[in-house]
Amino acid sequence: SGAGAGALTGCRLVRARKITLRLLDTYGGRDFLGLTGIEVLEGHTARPMRLDLSYLHASPRDLSALGHVGDPRTLDKVVDGSNITDEDHHMWLPPFT
Repeated sequence: SGAGAGALTGCRLVRARKITLRLLDTYGGRDFLGLTGIEVLEGHTARPMRLDLSYLHASPRDLSALGHVGDPRTLDKVVDGSNITDEDHHMWLPPFT
């Protein structure tokens, strides 16, 4: 937030084709992870890169791995643009294995 021209002055930029996030622990409950958003910033202006579900892979993907059907907290929610929220339909909740 608040990123604009010159926002990354003095920062080292990294070039990457693939970013891997390995979530190692939970906060609160021990059986599930929760995430509301992923944002990748581009270039010296720190402009958010447009992401969609085709960029993402997760294992386990969501609660359907446990047989739950119809839960709205699916992987696509981390790129729906609602990164700061307390609404379930904008969150991802995978089992922690």
